[in-house]
Amino acid sequence: MFESMTAAADDQRPMDVAGVIGALSSNTRRLRAAEAQEATLVARLAEVSSAVDRERQIPGAEHLHVMDSDGTPTVAEFASLELAAALGLSAQSAAGYIVDVVNLQYRMPRLWRAVQAGEVQVWRA
Repeated sequence: MFESMTAAADDQRPMDVAGVIGALSSNTRRLRAAEAQEATLVARLAEVSSAVDRERQIPGAEHLHVMDSDGTPTVAEFASLELAAALGLSAQSAAGYIVDVVNLQYRMPRLWRAVQAGEVQVWRA
């Protein structure tokens, strides 16, 4: 669909209102799906990072800690730094993103499912 919009823009052919609205609606659904997938991947990062071997922890090495609230799992402390690098965020923003996603997933499961279904935007949840 994006290619057809680009072609229409390149050809200078006007798109009617219904076509523009349809393209915008389609784009919004794709954006929400991509945001939901990103949040799901952040949840997965928190999950796999919690596999730090507690038996072999040494001073100065990565440790597990509760990111925010009771009822949420521990997360490796460096996970937010890795997320920050991957998404081009500050370490503080990445840590906040992990906290928000983990809280959604474990403390608000209905809202988490709505985000994953694309019914609610990640930033609103």
